[in-house]
Amino acid sequence: MTSLQPTSEYRFGGYRLDAVARKLFGPDGEPVHLSSRAFDTLLELIRHAGETLSKDYLMQAVWPDVIVEQNNLNQAISSLRRCLADSPSAPRFIQTIPGRGYRFIAPIEDAPSRESSPRPIRLPLPRVWHALAIVLLLALGAAVVVERDPAARRPQADAARVLDAPLPSSLAILPLTELNAPTDDGLFAAGLHDEMIQQLARIKSLKVISRENVLGLAQRGLPLDEIARRLRAQNVLTGTIQYLGERATVRLQMLTPSSGIVLWASSYEVDIGKIDDLLAIQSDIATNVAAALEAEITAGEQHDIGTLPTRSFDAYRYLLAAKNAYYFQDYAQTWHLTRLAIGLDDEFIDAHYYFSYVNVVLTAVPLEGMTAEDHLRLALASAERIIELAPHDSRGYSLRGAALATRGDWEGVTREVKRLEAMGVPLADMKFYAPVLMSLGNFGGAIEILEANLMTEPVNLYGRGFLMAAYEMAGQPERARREYLLGEELNPIWWGDTVNVFLALGRNEPLRDIDQLPIPETLKSLLANLDDRDRILRALREFRAHPRKMSAESVYYAAIAAHVGEHELAVELMREGLENVWLSFHWLWLPVFDDIRRLPSFVQLLIDSGIVDHWDRHGWPTVCRREGHNVRCDWRAYDVDVLAGTVLDRPRVDR
Repeated sequence: MTSLQPTSEYRFGGYRLDAVARKLFGPDGEPVHLSSRAFDTLLELIRHAGETLSKDYLMQAVWPDVIVEQNNLNQAISSLRRCLADSPSAPRFIQTIPGRGYRFIAPIEDAPSRESSPRPIRLPLPRVWHALAIVLLLALGAAVVVERDPAARRPQADAARVLDAPLPSSLAILPLTELNAPTDDGLFAAGLHDEMIQQLARIKSLKVISRENVLGLAQRGLPLDEIARRLRAQNVLTGTIQYLGERATVRLQMLTPSSGIVLWASSYEVDIGKIDDLLAIQSDIATNVAAALEAEITAGEQHDIGTLPTRSFDAYRYLLAAKNAYYFQDYAQTWHLTRLAIGLDDEFIDAHYYFSYVNVVLTAVPLEGMTAEDHLRLALASAERIIELAPHDSRGYSLRGAALATRGDWEGVTREVKRLEAMGVPLADMKFYAPVLMSLGNFGGAIEILEANLMTEPVNLYGRGFLMAAYEMAGQPERARREYLLGEELNPIWWGDTVNVFLALGRNEPLRDIDQLPIPETLKSLLANLDDRDRILRALREFRAHPRKMSAESVYYAAIAAHVGEHELAVELMREGLENVWLSFHWLWLPVFDDIRRLPSFVQLLIDSGIVDHWDRHGWPTVCRREGHNVRCDWRAYDVDVLAGTVLDRPRVDR
């Protein structure tokens, strides 16, 4: 029997399995707890429903990089049968084929469309707009992975040519494999994984791959060497957890995938309910890993490694749940959980970090009962609290800069950047500043930062999408196309699909992958029918009259208006979209808005944004100049080769 095409959801016998959220829901709609390996086993069986899968095949598929006993598979099958109320003698779902393996025998029902599918979490605002909520998603390099049928991929550029060289002293820490069902819903495993990354990232002589980048690939079931290649990680740390009541055995191993050489291995016995045990483990791990990699640790770094993030275990658990919600772009839940963590411990720096950041994101799509200004005020307050508690921590200044950018306080952002430079923060870690430079017309500086960031975070798909836009703004469409093809190979459904729509509108090229965009069906339909001018104009008028419009939504409609020649309307829509998120100004430098930059209304918008005043203070970009009391911005007035050389070969970052 032919295997099912991979999808995000499967339904069988009243159950629903969400492959993206990695959750199983029972007939009553409530989540059914499964260990990560049991879930992987069930997913593999379902994807090959009707086929007999050998035990060797399942062991390789579910435990590809871990040497374990076959009893682990037996435990996973037994756990699944208990959770599904299935019987080995009279199976409804999983049938044992003696001497051969297992077979999933229940019919797989057709899943409803993505729009009509019930979701385990509901947001107070339409979730489709969170992918465009605010360009500052780049600040954390979030990269949510949505897998598609590999056979459906188009021929792409060869990503190996830019991803083949591992970064020296780089380390990827993979999620820990739970060998049996945990008693705490897996929070200890998630916490230990997160803390190992956090603590080792404090050591500046190491390059530790971010949690978001690691999770995005680890959940796709790729071989260990392929994960390392895509992350450009020289070394990889893997581990398992075996639970026994409130105790657990943690076994860790660090190796170099290219050679197979094990650099360090150890095991720990811990109480999963004690934060002191968690601290002792992660501190010892960080010290030993650094020693194995011959990394230098300063006295300050050693002190930070041995310091508890919080004395409140409940606050710590709230933050773990918040990070998980953030990974799945549930910003409302992230906001509520981090707020609870801060309420329990106002000195919990990591909780303030996530609370500040998620409030910056929510300025574009405020929570019900709140305004953009409310979120901005909270973002700044938590950033200030981090600076007060840890003045040596660059995150506080980065967050303050990100919040000031949404307000259009370009001078304030410049001050924060100078402070970060004085602290010795690498260019790659100033990624929040790249959209600021794009807004200010300094495309070369943005490209410099984004390229540096992608050297250390090659699967930062948000960063690659913005690099596409920066190249296009700098008159380098072929480089933009190359980055798009690389992003498509790394992940077929990604932020670059959205950016590419704006680029294609400016190039007058056919739009691609419209169905994959995280936008309402009404907008998809408009993009698919751009030649129907009457329909487009009617939709633009209806949207213009809508009393409450989100920033991200206005940007799309403004681009459509500009594309069909409704230039004044495009300026009006962008002004409304920028009202609470001035950092979105960078969209206006894309070619689709070429004609509107000639209008007096655009010049007035440019002046109102504060950008002209910033240019007067710090110098004007190549593409704009003063003409008396007027401003002229016109790419076509310049020689493309001269523009490309000025912007790309000698990038300037305001110091």
